[in-house]
Amino acid sequence: MNPDPHRLTHSRLAVILLGVLIVVAMIAALLPQLSKDGIPRSLPATASLEDSYDRSGFMYASHSYCFRVTDDQLLNLLIDRWKLTRVKDLSSSAISFTATANGSPQWWPSEQSLSTFPEQYRHEERHRYWSVWVDREHSRLWAETGRL
Repeated sequence: MNPDPHRLTHSRLAVILLGVLIVVAMIAALLPQLSKDGIPRSLPATASLEDSYDRSGFMYASHSYCFRVTDDQLLNLLIDRWKLTRVKDLSSSAISFTATANGSPQWWPSEQSLSTFPEQYRHEERHRYWSVWVDREHSRLWAETGRL
């Protein structure tokens, strides 16, 4: 007796679909869990998000965050993921459109305040920017990313 050709086709299809699902699951497990702007969806236990602000306009967009931190885990993660380098000359401080824009949130520091933080990090690439300011005195990490 010959096996049913349709059953064989369904079996093969089921095996192929199972294989595809396994590959997709493996890829998803290996990809970092990031939001659209690179902030980890799952923060280290030593960091908590206090505030965030998204702003977009005709030619720009920015995403700003204030984190309470108790160590450098989040800072090190952002330095690695955003390819940040420390700002050595504070006269060319990290970029913040949030600090200079009209209608910025009250909780975001002014441009003058941000420029006084001695620990700043930045990266610019292809009309994008990533900036971090560390306020060790108040256990805060300020982060902003956007389009130039």
